[in-house]
Amino acid sequence: FKYLPFTGDELANIGNELGKNGGLTAQTVVRTGTQATEQAFRELAAARPEVIHLATHGFFLANDRDLQRIPYYRLRMQNMDNSMRRAGVALAGAEATWCGAEGNDTDDGILTADEVARFDLTGTKLVVLSACETALGDYSFEGVYGLPRGFKQAGAKALLVSLWSVNDRSTALLMSEFYRGWLGGQTPRQALEQAVKAVRKQYPEPYY
Repeated sequence: FKYLPFTGDELANIGNELGKNGGLTAQTVVRTGTQATEQAFRELAAARPEVIHLATHGFFLANDRDLQRIPYYRLRMQNMDNSMRRAGVALAGAEATWCGAEGNDTDDGILTADEVARFDLTGTKLVVLSACETALGDYSFEGVYGLPRGFKQAGAKALLVSLWSVNDRSTALLMSEFYRGWLGGQTPRQALEQAVKAVRKQYPEPYY
């Protein structure tokens, strides 16, 4: 998992927008770097916050060939038929676990969709997964089995997710513009549309 330098800018910009809207920063809990552990996330989720924002790496592994390349999954292949265990996000300590280090599965830095589905997020209005490929999963007639399903099963009302690999710099801009619009009174959908337009002015290529 490569370092994402612009996630720091992303969080700072979001914090500024929260500060402009009724002092909401006083109600905000931020965990970065080594403090952004899976256990810390579980504790925050237990409080059922109105908004959860994760700026990190996301992943979905579609088949056994992909799983076999990763030491973390080679150690757990017997449990990998469930596609909800093959989608997740990286938190503190994920790199060592991903590369094969032994650890406690409840705080190993790899937060899977299967684990998320066991939370109670019935009070959470919005989950923003500012990471690559967080919308992906296995498709069936019942829908997509991946991170969105995990958060929806947990009770989250709405999600903002990505279908492909995202650029660190342009994503920071997208999120800043999204929160500016949303906290300014727009619906999440309207805020996202305006944020996309703002990003296109600087980064017109579809990739961004």
